[in-house]
Amino acid sequence: MNKLIIAALVGLLVFTACDEDTNKTGNENVLPTVTKSEDVINIDGINISSINIKDLNTGLDSILIKDGIIREFCELLNEMKFTKIDESYIPQYEAEIFDGGEPVLKISFMGNVVSFSEKMMIGNKVLESGNYEIENWISDNIKHFYEGTVLDPQQIELPASIYLPEAEFDLEMVDRGSTKVNQQEVYSQLYEFVAKSFCSQKVEIVEYERVDDYELMEEKKQIARKNTRAIIIQNIGGYGSYIKVDSDNDYDEWISASYIVLSECIEKPGIYQLYLNSSIIDFKADGEFVRIFKNVFDTNAKESKNLTPDEIEALFNEKTPYYMDYICKNLGIESWRWREANRVEKHKKSLNSGEEPYTVLELCNDINLRLLFFKEDKFIDYIDYGHRTAGTEYRLEKVGDKIFIVGRKNRGHGTGEERNFEEWYTLSDEGKKLVISFPYYDFIQPPYRGYELTANNIKLNTGEDMSIVVNYKVRKFYMMDMDIANEHGQITIEGTKRVIFKWDDEKSVFVSEYGQNDMGMVEIPPESDDINKKCTELLKNKYQQLIKIMSPTSEDMKDSWRDFLYNCEDCDEKTALLERLKDKYLIIKP
Repeated sequence: MNKLIIAALVGLLVFTACDEDTNKTGNENVLPTVTKSEDVINIDGINISSINIKDLNTGLDSILIKDGIIREFCELLNEMKFTKIDESYIPQYEAEIFDGGEPVLKISFMGNVVSFSEKMMIGNKVLESGNYEIENWISDNIKHFYEGTVLDPQQIELPASIYLPEAEFDLEMVDRGSTKVNQQEVYSQLYEFVAKSFCSQKVEIVEYERVDDYELMEEKKQIARKNTRAIIIQNIGGYGSYIKVDSDNDYDEWISASYIVLSECIEKPGIYQLYLNSSIIDFKADGEFVRIFKNVFDTNAKESKNLTPDEIEALFNEKTPYYMDYICKNLGIESWRWREANRVEKHKKSLNSGEEPYTVLELCNDINLRLLFFKEDKFIDYIDYGHRTAGTEYRLEKVGDKIFIVGRKNRGHGTGEERNFEEWYTLSDEGKKLVISFPYYDFIQPPYRGYELTANNIKLNTGEDMSIVVNYKVRKFYMMDMDIANEHGQITIEGTKRVIFKWDDEKSVFVSEYGQNDMGMVEIPPESDDINKKCTELLKNKYQQLIKIMSPTSEDMKDSWRDFLYNCEDCDEKTALLERLKDKYLIIKP
């Protein structure tokens, strides 16, 4: 079947007409006709009369028939890989296709889910009615189609040009894989170049390539960073950043550009490339653009510079523009992402069994601490502590010839979440090593359930079998509208828990019965014998009341019931309530 014809039908699903002129195009001969054969909707003609696009959040709808937008949506849809799913979703947009004034098909959209009201054929794919998951998120694309524009077009008709808006942004330079900045003045030159020579400057598109595969796009960006001189432009204009396309089309086109790699094209002098969210653009640069771009990188490459503790102190005191960015890029460490540091202190500290002490620079504000470690003037490594409520204090713990650097770090926060971990490190001339990260205060409370884990006492045993013993207070929250619940319908069960982290000489880390996650954190389950015993007593004492309040409970309460029952010891009452709950909800053991 002709793919262009197929594309056109489904493409029409998402047009967005904003005025009466868009309803009459005079191009009926290029619009698909929908026919039904053996209960399968095929697209083999070119006669769709209209498509009604409705925003289901507002109830407003629009009609759009523009050939270019039709082609764009069809090509977008034909690139999708569909996976049938059973889950139901509340759609955001609905496109109803009309043939000669008669509705023939509805297609709904939500996030990365597409739903067809009828069995239909797209390209060589026959799709049953129902919900399908696709690889990429499509909500923004559909929103733009609804508004009569195209986001991330499959192709751009030349001649065309683009320009970046004036906005705030973060910059990074990469010289054939190296991100080190050797000269402070480079940052001023870099920002001035992007602001004056690139943003708000219209550049001519030479070639455009759409890349739908996210992993392939990331691979291309990494190749450009490794093999060329490139400037990374991030967060331009904040979330949902776009580049405007200027072409002869009678509709607007935008390109997603929250993360941009601006790279020289080695094979084509005067041509530069933009690696965007899902596309690559080659554009032609003038002589002044080429000259300044080259000068920024040449300035940085003329001399290799390694900052010393004294020089960092001086930069902090002077507070010249981008000084913290310069420090981090020169040392090759993660950027300082928080409020500006307001204090710097320098100390000499013995941090291992070696004879020579380390120079430690403490950079901090009210809630964040960064420790920079130097051996003489050679940078060794860094450690971050603090953030949110974790505090900026740190201490040294010594056992024999071992010295541990200990502090607390926030590992997660948000609505109903605060996760502070205590982290222990060792340091050598080769760098730092995280030897244990365990919860100090771990509070998580999604709707209807939650827990609080608090380290009441932390003791380092310095004997032959070195260990850290942590005594926790555990609180579990269940949303169950009982007579003992608080004003919010919540009951709280409290208990205690002890966890022992033993030193492993072979691995040179502390280990316990709980493993580490990918970030090196030990997740401690908020369970204990106390909790189990108290939940079981509550179950037996309030069994008749629990039966009554379970009956009218909402589906959202299932997680709270599940947690409570699985915290109970095995007994007849637990079995009976689990059976009643299974009749109402699917119970999945945590």
